[in-house]
Amino acid sequence: WIYLNDRFVKEEEAVVSVFDHGFLYGDGVYETIRSYGSRIFMRDQHLARLRRSADAIGLTIPIPEHRWPALLHETMTRNDVGNERNDAYLRITISRGAGEIEEHTSELQSHLM
Repeated sequence: WIYLNDRFVKEEEAVVSVFDHGFLYGDGVYETIRSYGSRIFMRDQHLARLRRSADAIGLTIPIPEHRWPALLHETMTRNDVGNERNDAYLRITISRGAGEIEEHTSELQSHLM
């Protein structure tokens, strides 16, 4: 399962526009977080770095800070990782969103993948 924008979707339903500025220009931020069992290693530090990175390029993170712990654990549960059998790697990618080619603006709607 992949959390895309505001909901979980199956891998084959996860679609990003070819006009997404993250795809076209690398206009976005990401963070990869490891879990050891269900314990997400340095979660708060990783999320703080994600916020700093987004702030540095004027990108809005569309998920409120208080929702991240539950969202990350639900992602692990849905994918049967982050448990006693499997550790997990969680990749958070936030892009500027779809827009016109050559349109470089912070006015676009951010996309969370």
